Amino acid sequence: MRGAFAIGAIDVKNGRIEPFSSQGPTVDGRKKPDLSGPDNNSSDAYALVNESTFGGTSSATPHVAGAIALYLQAFPRTSPDDVLKYLSQNARRVNRGGDNVTGPGVVFLGAVPTGASMGATTPRAVTPVAARRPSLRSRVVAPRPRHAAR
Repeated sequence: MRGAFAIGAIDVKNGRIEPFSSQGPTVDGRKKPDLSGPDNNSSDAYALVNESTFGGTSSATPHVAGAIALYLQAFPRTSPDDVLKYLSQNARRVNRGGDNVTGPGVVFLGAVPTGASMGATTPRAVTPVAARRPSLRSRVVAPRPRHAAR
C-alpha cells in the first residue's frame, strides 16, 4: 500500500531488535522494515494498571506515527515518500541491525529542519467519532423513504 510503512520494534533497554519483529526482505525483494521505533517504554498510563512497560510493535508504531505527525506539521505539503526519506536519513543506527532487520534504524527527529512552516496552522474541520458512529448501546433507525405526492 502506497504511503504505509512497515515498522520494526527495538528494545529501548538494550537496543536489540525484538524477536517477534518482522524482517525482510519481502517476497518481491524489498527491504523491510522501513524504519524502527522503540518498544518496552515506561508510561504512567500503564503504571496505573500495574504494567511497567509497553512493548512490541504496538508501542514502536505510535512513536513513528508521532514523528510523522510532527514532521507533517512542519511540512504539510510533503509526500509520504519524502517523509520516509527524511526519517530514514535521520534514524539512529542500531548495533545489530541491517536494512532487512531494523531498516535504517530507530526513528529520531532531532532539530526542526530548515524551511519548516513554523506559523500557526488552521485546523481542518473534523467530525468527532461519536457523531459519525452510533454507540454500541444506541439503535440505528433508518429513515422511512418519502413517497412522492400523487
